[in-house]
Amino acid sequence: MTALFEVIALIGAIATVFGALAITYFWISAFTNWLWMLTIRRWLVIAITLAVLLAVVVPVQILTGLDMLTSLGFLIGLVATPLIAVPLTDAIAHRLAPPDRRVGQTWRGFVFADRRRTQSEDYAAPSIDR
Repeated sequence: MTALFEVIALIGAIATVFGALAITYFWISAFTNWLWMLTIRRWLVIAITLAVLLAVVVPVQILTGLDMLTSLGFLIGLVATPLIAVPLTDAIAHRLAPPDRRVGQTWRGFVFADRRRTQSEDYAAPSIDR
């Protein structure tokens, strides 16, 4: 019976390590996307980030009584904000874009796709008609 508990504990430890690695990977990816979005659509990203931060901070403070100025409260806000703000920024930017800019694009990854489309249109070489 003790060996069974040790195997279960080992499986739990392994799952915890790989789960933490997966969360770290997704957070780093979301954070870097958030930084790039900040350079592309500054005011939209700032507004959404503040709204998401408040949407995370207020329920956590109400439910747990945890002040967000503590280190744990700050960590909760820091981890949750990029994971929520990046998809929300894409969705809102897609919704605010004119219909001709949305053709053939989904909301996921819209900010970067729209930026690539704008750059390719701006830097396209003029056609040579003779």
